[in-house]
Amino acid sequence: MIAAPPVPRGAAETTGEVRVAFFGMMASLTGERAATVHLPAGATVAQVIAALSDRYGQEFQAEIMRAADKEASYCRISVNGRLIRSLRDPVAPLAGAATVEMILLSCQEGG
Repeated sequence: MIAAPPVPRGAAETTGEVRVAFFGMMASLTGERAATVHLPAGATVAQVIAALSDRYGQEFQAEIMRAADKEASYCRISVNGRLIRSLRDPVAPLAGAATVEMILLSCQEGG
C-alpha cells in the first residue's frame, strides 16, 4: 500500500470531509458508488487514495496504481471537477467538503 505523505507543516489539525464518487469499473470494484473519508486539512490526493486503500484493500490500490510509488495510471481522478496531474495535489474543499471523482479506464479508453 502507498504510504500517505505527512500533512504539510502549519496545516490545521482539523479534519475535512472528502466525498469520493466512483464511476464505471471503480464502482464495481468497491461495490459502492460513493464513499466519505475524513482527512486532516491540507491533505493530498495520495492521502485520499491511502485511506481508500485501507478501506478497500490491495486490489483497490493495484487497480489504480502501476506501482506503489508512481502516479495514478489506470484511473482518472478529479478534485472538485478539476483533473489532477499529481498525487501531491491538495484536496482543497469547496464549501466545507471536497469532492473527488474516480473512474477506472479500460485500455480502450486510455487506461
